Amino acid sequence: MNFNRRILSIVIPAILVIIVAIAFFALRDERTSGEEKSNKVNFRFKRPDRDRQGRKTIVTDRRFQRRLNNYVRQLSKASAMDKQELDRLLGLLKSEREEDVLTAMIDAQALKSEVLVDFVKATLESPDKDVREEGVSMLAGVTNPAILPAVKIAAKDADPEIRIAALEALNYIGVTYNGGGGSSGPAKAEEASASNDTNASDTEKSNDANETNDVQTDDNGDTSNTSDNEETAETDDEENSYEMEEDDDEVDPTDFSTLTANDISTILSILSDAFEDSNIEVRSAALQAILQLDIDIQTQAFEIAQHSKYSDVRGTVLFMTATSANSDTLAIAFNALDDADEAVRTSAAANIRLFIDKEFGSAAEAFDWWNANSYRYDDTLFLYNPEEAEEP
Repeated sequence: MNFNRRILSIVIPAILVIIVAIAFFALRDERTSGEEKSNKVNFRFKRPDRDRQGRKTIVTDRRFQRRLNNYVRQLSKASAMDKQELDRLLGLLKSEREEDVLTAMIDAQALKSEVLVDFVKATLESPDKDVREEGVSMLAGVTNPAILPAVKIAAKDADPEIRIAALEALNYIGVTYNGGGGSSGPAKAEEASASNDTNASDTEKSNDANETNDVQTDDNGDTSNTSDNEETAETDDEENSYEMEEDDDEVDPTDFSTLTANDISTILSILSDAFEDSNIEVRSAALQAILQLDIDIQTQAFEIAQHSKYSDVRGTVLFMTATSANSDTLAIAFNALDDADEAVRTSAAANIRLFIDKEFGSAAEAFDWWNANSYRYDDTLFLYNPEEAEEP
């Protein structure tokens, strides 16, 4: 069955960058089940207290911050008429006639209330892969946490493309929506992970990192740092963005940015499973999904990613954070010093040298030094008094 709308099959440049990096590390990941067990991360992460100084995201490099260009919307509460329409669509969806199923899929795209979630759940029971994928794609851009049960079902689908679509549906959950219930007008959202926090200091460190921290694999599967990734940096353009409103007193936004503990647990569970997925593109989509979450959820998600049995996941975390110098990315690099994979440890050491020009033999040594000297640094890891810096 052919459908006109295939939004989720479009790969944006940021995802391409991540896929390339994760592929490099994946070449080192061909090991037996016994080796996988021995290579698992077996250390406990540390979370030092830090003042983020208003920063809302861990990865501040704008190249990684793009979302799919979906229509951002908030689903309204279901009315009696909405429920009647759902019953009609479900009847068509269960029909044995292909024309009826196609009609149901097309008409369902006009649903503006939470009955859309029930319709998507029904599509996920279909034996037709195209129906399931198209159903999940309808959730892209929705801010309501109410879609999480459907996303969780889709994330366990046997088809990797549907699992990827489920992860991409996480991109807008928790975004503050300013569009009046999602029933009219252009999409307007205030990004929880806004890149406005990126400042000149991040730009300087990003330029340095492009020359020192790009991952490359030779024919033998060994990784090294090169300087051939400069062309991947593209400026944001209008077609990859959506309208945002900030501090508009005339708008009464419905804020979904405060997720319940159950919502957060569901999101982390979906990501945790995806980090262990056998499909490399699913793992890549999970890493991309981290960047759109609330910063405290990002912290937990990155920790889970660094515990993945796949070294490509753990290594790509360092690749994604290499050009964003702040206290969170430094902690990620510190913890990776104890990783079982040599390539991951090498990337961690390179990030630390870039961020603070120090070298450590272990995570414990690094955190001991940081606890004694962190007061000398601002949140972007610039020294307040460089001449007073102590060597580890």
